[in-house]
Amino acid sequence: MNWARAHVRDTRAQWANVLFTDKKRFRLHGNDSRTRVYRRRGERFYKPLRGRARFTRRRFINGLGWCIAPQQNRHCFRGRDLNAERYQEEILQPYVLPLARANRGFTLVYDGATCHTERTTRTFLGNNRVNTLAWPAKSPDLNVIEHVWDQLQRRVRKNGPLPVTRHELRQLIEREWNLPQAFLRNYVMSMQSRCRAVNTANGGHTRY
Repeated sequence: MNWARAHVRDTRAQWANVLFTDKKRFRLHGNDSRTRVYRRRGERFYKPLRGRARFTRRRFINGLGWCIAPQQNRHCFRGRDLNAERYQEEILQPYVLPLARANRGFTLVYDGATCHTERTTRTFLGNNRVNTLAWPAKSPDLNVIEHVWDQLQRRVRKNGPLPVTRHELRQLIEREWNLPQAFLRNYVMSMQSRCRAVNTANGGHTRY
């Protein structure tokens, strides 16, 4: 709630210069569909269920960043974890720094993942004068990138035969990643409404 209050007056022009980043697991085997539950009337957003998914070793993690600008960058990589060195070399250096230098008022959003918060990463961003915005933990209703993941998962499940190999999975993700720019813009422009909704709910859950 404190984070939402601090940013509720940020303008759409400010949010337009924000690069939202996140990483997502895509399982080769198993079901990535939604889990549906019954709710009583008036309790739609009450006590969300939490679960743990078991991920097989055969998977891809799709690291992604996006903003309103025409660039829609994504980076696929193998491995269980993304460490700080790999994050700087494979994502920050080739993708983030060019955007930061080309866009005045650029801000990078990151979560509390270790590769984002390690001292070497913070030093790297500081030396390159990249403005950053730390994201509050456990707040998917504020992070618009969650809707992008949902849409991408739907497209992957819906279009074409299910992949059998990791190579097929990667090709399918890359093919379906071409999301409409208007779709991304609408979610970025909802940030003011999201902050207001969190304030109205006194830090509780919202429709987002």
